[in-house]
Amino acid sequence: MCGQAKNAWPGVSVVLPVKGCRKHSLQNWRSQLQSSYSGPIEYLFVVDSQADPAYSAILDLLDSRQGAIAQILISHKATCTSQKICNLQTGIMRANPTHKWVLCLDDDVLLHPNTLNDLVAAAEADPRNFMVTGYPFDVPEAGASLLTYCCLVYHLPLVIAFSVRQRTSFVWGGCMLLPLADLHSDARGIMSSWSQGGYSDDLTVASMCSKQGLQILCPSFAIFPQWLDKACSFGKFWNYLRRQLYVMDTYASSHNRQLNHTMLALHSYLSWAFVVPAAISSLQAARSMYEALALGPRFASWPPMPCLAFFAAFLGAHLALLWMTGVILDLFWADPNKATRAGLATPLHRAAYMGHADIVKLLLRHHANGLLQDADGQTPLHKALAQVWQFLLTSA
Repeated sequence: MCGQAKNAWPGVSVVLPVKGCRKHSLQNWRSQLQSSYSGPIEYLFVVDSQADPAYSAILDLLDSRQGAIAQILISHKATCTSQKICNLQTGIMRANPTHKWVLCLDDDVLLHPNTLNDLVAAAEADPRNFMVTGYPFDVPEAGASLLTYCCLVYHLPLVIAFSVRQRTSFVWGGCMLLPLADLHSDARGIMSSWSQGGYSDDLTVASMCSKQGLQILCPSFAIFPQWLDKACSFGKFWNYLRRQLYVMDTYASSHNRQLNHTMLALHSYLSWAFVVPAAISSLQAARSMYEALALGPRFASWPPMPCLAFFAAFLGAHLALLWMTGVILDLFWADPNKATRAGLATPLHRAAYMGHADIVKLLLRHHANGLLQDADGQTPLHKALAQVWQFLLTSA
């Protein structure tokens, strides 16, 4: 679809259920409004009351962005479901009926300008795709507390589950690209399931897709950085953990219940299977260090080799996570038109010179400028032609 005209891309309505105004909210909302989607697009921010601090903040933001087709909607107070689902339903029912897709997007995630193009292109590439989802990647601030990292660790099994394969059975509520007509007509029963006591938007959708054999796509590029607050009190962490466990025990059908309980058991096993050995190894290492300091190295009881190996693996995993976080953020903010070295060449220059056609197509789809010149005054086309000429000379 990368070569299609703008009106060939299907319309998309972006529904953002909002609650409160946090530290990174304005940054997230700006990133969401800066999407470079190639087709018709509208943004629907939904709050449950004008008294919500987000209401006035979003109004000010929309006033400063006159070009965006966006509005803020007022939902009603939820009675039989979560407030987030209630806000989602309000936005979906008010979405432009001529649009093909609706993107249910959490307001606390960063959105890369080209992500929506890629999500729609992935959905349209295979008619068997019912929906497209993504997965979150938690990014703690520098100097974050231990409990903030506990929230991160709770999410890590989810990252593994989403990133293993693109055809998945999991759905993340922070990014759900769904066919709008199906939701308006409730053809798959998703809207009615949400209304009938469902508390979790994503688990309900996953259950309905599993029950009806609907294909869920989770592309590898659909990763969304989420900022974690630097400070996290025990009360805040306990509330977060209770909510995460509560959604596992709410369901709209027996199939939904079975799926939720299976995921809860699997998540608990994976969490404790890692936490318990890590805690034991850490305690034994701390005990050995204390004995070495208090009694001397000769009298210290060193932990067994398996504990030392696990502790080393745990430390290695932590360093790897720090490295992966840096790489993901670098990729997220990457500029395809930035020279790799001062004045020499952009990534498009290098891909064209090396003859990597797939990478050239990818860079052009992400708005790489094919007219930029390097230090020798050459464009990427010059680089590609030079490579072709060199091939002809060596083949002669």
